[in-house]
Amino acid sequence: MHLNKITLEVGDSFTLLTSYGTHLHVIVAESSPEDSSSIMLVYLSSVDIENKDRTTIIEIGEHPFVTCSSWVRYQNILVASRADVEKIVDKHFGKVDPELLQRIQDGLEASDFSSNGNKQLYHQWKMDSLYSKI
Repeated sequence: MHLNKITLEVGDSFTLLTSYGTHLHVIVAESSPEDSSSIMLVYLSSVDIENKDRTTIIEIGEHPFVTCSSWVRYQNILVASRADVEKIVDKHFGKVDPELLQRIQDGLEASDFSSNGNKQLYHQWKMDSLYSKI
């Protein structure tokens, strides 16, 4: 997919074609706003498994892609370069609602399913972003 008219920034949502199928992904953090930087993504699942993470549930109407109650898979956080992600974007949906993005980001820090390494990286990137605005 050619991405000249879309962005890969915090808050952007899109489906990716991966070996696990097509899932809605949301960028929750970035190492910097530069095109060559890394981004952190989470994805949603509607599969109702016994041990699903109930930290952040997304309901129908909260995003155009969501057609049934879905949950954020914090155990499968992806950190990758923008260039690598750009190659596998299927459909871009634009920015998620700011309140939804905040819920997803808060959930990353609260979820027992997020690895400590991902929580630390998220916190570091969030602090770097805040300091860069001072």
